[in-house]
Amino acid sequence: RTMDNEDYSTNEADYVEDIIIDPNIDQSFENHVDDAIRSKIPQFLEMVKSADLIPVIDKSRFTESLEAVLQRFLKARSGDVNMAFKFLKEDCEWRESNQILALRKKSMDEMLVAGRNPILKETIITMIPQGILGRDRKGRPILYRKVTGNMNIQKLMELGYTLEEFLIYQAWMLERTVAMMNDKGQWISVMDLGDLNLTKMMSNMNVVKAFTALAKNHYPERLAHNIIINAPMVFGIVWRAVQVWLDKETQKKVSIF
Repeated sequence: RTMDNEDYSTNEADYVEDIIIDPNIDQSFENHVDDAIRSKIPQFLEMVKSADLIPVIDKSRFTESLEAVLQRFLKARSGDVNMAFKFLKEDCEWRESNQILALRKKSMDEMLVAGRNPILKETIITMIPQGILGRDRKGRPILYRKVTGNMNIQKLMELGYTLEEFLIYQAWMLERTVAMMNDKGQWISVMDLGDLNLTKMMSNMNVVKAFTALAKNHYPERLAHNIIINAPMVFGIVWRAVQVWLDKETQKKVSIF
């Protein structure tokens, strides 16, 4: 289902009804981990139980199994149980403090319009059009973003919109994508940089860094592949800076065209 500007109307259906889930697609993360990771699940599970994190995890995992959640966080920390536990605990705290669960039932207007400057919604959509375009041949959702030359976080702040709020809006988009996956497996990301120049890219590096941290810290092992298209000639300069924020495995998932 393509989510272009016309989809973001006040008549947009409730989130659960709006996202089309293919019941025949099962990309459970359990099918994509090795025995070394799997063998550490019992120890990890005991730590999670002792910290009373199960209720928080259960609220946000939906149809994803508890084992799959633990495996994703373990794999993202190369099987280090202590690091994975700290990682998961911080994610649970973030989800509770930011009411991430409630995002799933919100419409675009509820995210961008309610109680805000009336031109904010159109400004953000113009700056960074995004949506779920459909699925690839393996059934994975394709999340498309076009980062335009109009991207200007300072302009958003002048409209009363903070970087933190912008990141929660991005989390809303990622939650939509996860739900379209039936909470299992991974997604494909397509980022279109056709309208950018070096000055615009460098001036928004704080936004790029913050979004990278959001995806890395709260959606581990959800990215199957990140395809960057229409990259300008100077993108190599920016990419060298961005690579510092990505682990080696994530870097391998990036293709630039």
